[in-house]
Parts: sequence; C-alpha cells; structure tokens
Amino acid sequence: MIGPNNMRTIEDAFMYRLVWALEGIRTRRVSLGWTPDVAAGGAAASLETGVPQFMMSLLIRAGLPSRRAAMAAVESTKPAFVTPAEMRAWLESNEITALTDAGIWPTPDTAALLVAIPDGGPERQHPPMVGRSL
Repeated sequence: MIGPNNMRTIEDAFMYRLVWALEGIRTRRVSLGWTPDVAAGGAAASLETGVPQFMMSLLIRAGLPSRRAAMAAVESTKPAFVTPAEMRAWLESNEITALTDAGIWPTPDTAALLVAIPDGGPERQHPPMVGRSL
C-alpha cells in the first residue's frame, strides 16, 4: 500500500518527473524532424491533469475545475477537438449550448462548473511550479 507517507514520492515521480520526461522526449523527436499525427504533448497533458483523453485535459487547462465534469462532458458528447480554438467552437456549438442551458450537463452536480471556463480559454498560462527540484 502506498500510504500517506509515500504520496509525496509518488507525486514527484509521476506527476512531475514523468511529465517532464514525456515533454523531453517529444521535444527531442520534434528537433529530429518528427511531426505528430494528432496533438503534440497530449500524453503529458493527460498525465498532468489526471484524465485519460487530451480533450478532457484541454477543458481542465481552460479552467474547468473538475476532472469529473471534463470526463462526463467528453464521454457524453464524443467531440473531436485538439486545439483550444476547436474546443471553444465545440463549447459554443448549438448542441453544447442547449445541453448547458438545460442545467444538468455534463452532470447535474457539475453543470454550474462550466461557467468557470474563462473567455480566454486554455491560452492562459498556468502558474509556475514553485519549490520543485529536478
């Protein structure tokens, strides 16, 4: 069992170092001429935000404060976006507007959270990590 005493070690290894390693590999591949098929950095984004799909990560990075809401939103509507602009278009679509106006989507207890996504969307910068050593 991991236990509360070992959580900092697990966080450090998986939430920080593994994300940095994935980004390092991606950067190296790009420098060697690799071009991604879909979205570069998707694995690191999913790991960082704790969700299984890049679209869910984009919603969280845009300001949605709930992984549960992000997962429910993507699972219930099966969108196809890989950029912040495409995500914004999806959020503003007639289908999503109607679901949001109903007040019970993505789930009844997370419906109010969608208003947490600022107009700027995921273009906003995350605060730097402070107090972490490499």
